[in-house]
Formats: sequence, C-alpha cells, structure tokens
Amino acid sequence: LQDIDGMSILGRVDSIATLRTIAPRQDKRFVSVQSYAAGWAATSKAPMGGGFFEYLANDTTTADDGGIVIVGLNGARWRRMISLDAVTVEHFGAMVDGVTDDIAAWTRMHNWSRLSVDATFGPGIVLPPGVSAISAMDTGTTEQPAFKLRGPEVAYGRIPRAYVKLLATTAA
Repeated sequence: LQDIDGMSILGRVDSIATLRTIAPRQDKRFVSVQSYAAGWAATSKAPMGGGFFEYLANDTTTADDGGIVIVGLNGARWRRMISLDAVTVEHFGAMVDGVTDDIAAWTRMHNWSRLSVDATFGPGIVLPPGVSAISAMDTGTTEQPAFKLRGPEVAYGRIPRAYVKLLATTAA
C-alpha cells in the first residue's frame, strides 16, 4: 500500500504536477490531489483545484487539458471525478486571489469547454466566488459559436460574488 502510484488503490498527492509523475500499474486506481499547484495549501485560501482522479488504463488517446484529464508518466490518463456543472477555473489552475494572473487557467477551461464538451452548449468559463485577475485573452481569429463567462449560482444574485479584475498590460 505504499507504492508511488497513489498507495496502490487510493492515495494522496500535493499537486497536479506530482500527479503527472505517477504511472499506475492497474486500472481503476484513485488519487486525491490536494491542490492544483504545490504550496497552495499554505496560502490564506483553502487548497484549490484539487480533487479525486481515476486512472483509466484503456484510455491512451485523450489529450491533457490541464484540468479534467491529466496525462501522467508513461502516458497514463487520469480523469477528474467531477460533474460538469461543478467545474470552475480553479480546476484548471486559477488562484482567484485578485493578484495572480489567471488567464492561463481561463484559456485552458475555455479550450476544454469548446473542444471536449460542446462548442455551443458547454459550460464556458465558470468563475468561483472571489476575484479573478486576468490580462489579455486572445481566443484566435476563428469564429466561435459561443463565448460564455459565468459566476457561481446563487439565490437572488447576492452572495457569493465573482469579480473580474483586469490587469494592466504593457505595449510591446
């Protein structure tokens, strides 16, 4: 039970980066990831972007999207165990602290929503409560059937709130 592959049946790792170093030996292995990036557990906010992942031995082709499917050592595919309506940018690496640029996580979630779910009816970019700081986002020149950005579901639109803070960019 002390194998590097997540204690064989269910284990715990600190980050997505550590999950990428695991090569399980059998199908249906589960790993709990504490937070998206190592060290986030020490921040003032609770660990974010972690969750449970299941190894699927029969999946050898799904691309790493940086949030829902993580490709580990030797091409192992780890799929996040979560319902689609619960996915937010935190699962793709956003800090949502109002300071850190979350644009890379926004881009990963946007691409996942368009390519892996449904370009028109997928969830789009979903923000959790808090302040998400972003710099410029370039979605390319190809026409997109939809661009969705939404915050948390709340009764009467009061609390919790999601805010977007635009970071200053410098001209090249």
